[in-house]
Amino acid sequence: MPAKRAKHFEEYPPQPTRAQGQSFVWSPPTDLFETELAYVVRIEIAGLREGDFTVNLDRGALVVTGLRQDSSGRGSYHQLEVRYGRFYTQVVLDGEINGSQTAAEYEDGFLTITIPKNFDS
Repeated sequence: MPAKRAKHFEEYPPQPTRAQGQSFVWSPPTDLFETELAYVVRIEIAGLREGDFTVNLDRGALVVTGLRQDSSGRGSYHQLEVRYGRFYTQVVLDGEINGSQTAAEYEDGFLTITIPKNFDS
């Protein structure tokens, strides 16, 4: 069965949301594709260091959360499209996976997570 995005994250472009009593949380652009051997998730989160985000895989749900700080200082913006603050994205994988062999790489503003399929079942 193919992988799918969680229904809550299907809208594009991702819109910031606010939990009651909390600041806005935004969803970075997230791609999910499948190869013969793995599911691959690619997230555009430029301007971060590896310690600025966390990656969790639990029961077929991959969740990436983090914080992008606005280091430009405040001024009179004429246009503001880059999102800052807390972010969250989730993908749900319907197929059998080998989570212990998951690999992640952050390069050139993209976090790429490769989750191998499990062919033992």
